Amino acid sequence: MRPCANGATCLDGINRFSCLCPEGFAGRFCTINLDDCASRPCQRGARCRDRVHDFDCLCPSGYGGKTCELVLPIPDPATIADIPPGPTSAVVVPATGPVPHSGGAGLLRISVKEVVRRQEARLGESSLVAVVLFGAVTATLVLSTVLLTLRAWRRGVCPPGPCCYPAPHYAPARQDQECQVSMLSAGLPLPPDLPPEPGKTTAL
Repeated sequence: MRPCANGATCLDGINRFSCLCPEGFAGRFCTINLDDCASRPCQRGARCRDRVHDFDCLCPSGYGGKTCELVLPIPDPATIADIPPGPTSAVVVPATGPVPHSGGAGLLRISVKEVVRRQEARLGESSLVAVVLFGAVTATLVLSTVLLTLRAWRRGVCPPGPCCYPAPHYAPARQDQECQVSMLSAGLPLPPDLPPEPGKTTAL
């Protein structure tokens, strides 16, 4: 059992114990976080935010530092130019000294993110148009290929004639008659008549 919290050291005694609290905590079990903002360390009317054995100051615009004791230099308007939307969307402005993080420093980041999002939207529209055009061209090529294949297949199956097209299975005699007629019209000689076999007579 560890009764001491937040990494405190437990000191065992006779029928009792005590907790040696680290910096920033107090109480019998070291569960109370000491308020580091109680001494009001932030200047310039900044808001103090308590942490574990530390604090942060939310400095107003134009001030910086741990306790907002630094006055940030105002950038020269002549060095700041409007950036049109293009391939390059971020510009690094050289600073004269170390500038701590403050509330006013996030405005440039917001504008850069907006420019990047606009460029991404433009790229998405152009890629969508390209995909649609590519799909239309592909569909046209496939359709023309199928039509040309069907046309060549119909022309190259067999020459036109009555004997080329298959007849239905229920009319074989009609197909034979048509083929015989086509052979007679073409001038092909017919086979000679065979003599009747002996012992057979033809009835009139």
